[in-house]
Amino acid sequence: MSVSEQATPYLVAALSARNPGPGADAGVVLGRRLWDQIFGIRNTGRPLPGAVADLIAHPGDLGAQAELESHVQSMLAAHPELEAAVGQTLAAFYRQEIAAGDIQAMVDLGDLLRWLGDYDGARAAYQRAIEAGNAHALIDLARLLRGDLGDAEGARAAFEQAVDCGDPDLAAEALVDLGFLLMVFSRDYPGTRACFEQAIRSGHAHWAPAAMVGLARLLEKQGDTAGAQAACQRAAGAGNADCAANALVFLGVMLRKSGDRGGARAAFQRVVDSGNADWSPAARAELENLLSRSG
Repeated sequence: MSVSEQATPYLVAALSARNPGPGADAGVVLGRRLWDQIFGIRNTGRPLPGAVADLIAHPGDLGAQAELESHVQSMLAAHPELEAAVGQTLAAFYRQEIAAGDIQAMVDLGDLLRWLGDYDGARAAYQRAIEAGNAHALIDLARLLRGDLGDAEGARAAFEQAVDCGDPDLAAEALVDLGFLLMVFSRDYPGTRACFEQAIRSGHAHWAPAAMVGLARLLEKQGDTAGAQAACQRAAGAGNADCAANALVFLGVMLRKSGDRGGARAAFQRVVDSGNADWSPAARAELENLLSRSG
């Protein structure tokens, strides 16, 4: 999770509190400190950035909050020294909360340190959260091991622990990650299929459709195009907007490769029409490329 993503909820909390008194919540106090650190606009007479002004006018508006996060992200990307300073402020806050017994702060610190490139520190924070009873930290640790430290075996062990933790929601999430790990890193296709099928059977609102997409990718890799397309169709109708958009883009690509330009166009158009933030840009690019070739 990026520095901007971690800072924004505290910025919003501080703004919602308006004029916090001496006994204000620690998160609100942090938010006020971050406002000054990031924007430096109090008592300066300078105009407020548009994203800030919009949030002040509509503090509960999720769109305004997202716009603020995007604005902060742009500012931090343009000023690495500011991102480092904000990261230090957040890290200090998390460590204070950890000292007070906040287990979630251990995970938050791990996420922050991972973003900042301190992988050893992130690993230690996740491990501490695991030892304190936060089972999701097993998945966070596994993703760090797989994605940043190149330890596929360590990641596999952590995902398997999460599968066996007794929480069906966490198990479904871990099964999807484990399935992709086995497919990409180990090329254990029977193991991959078993993970995806178990996640599908869980019926989880997000991870079951995500596993359908994973199964589609496995089947396509194995040359079973018809089975892959059927899995995409199943994911597209499973009721999760993000997974449906993902599945339709993949389905469109397969249809395009097979020469079914009409089917591909329909799949891409559905995603474009949905306005899905994550997948509609890719679908639009695919659709434009398809139309340009047919023209």
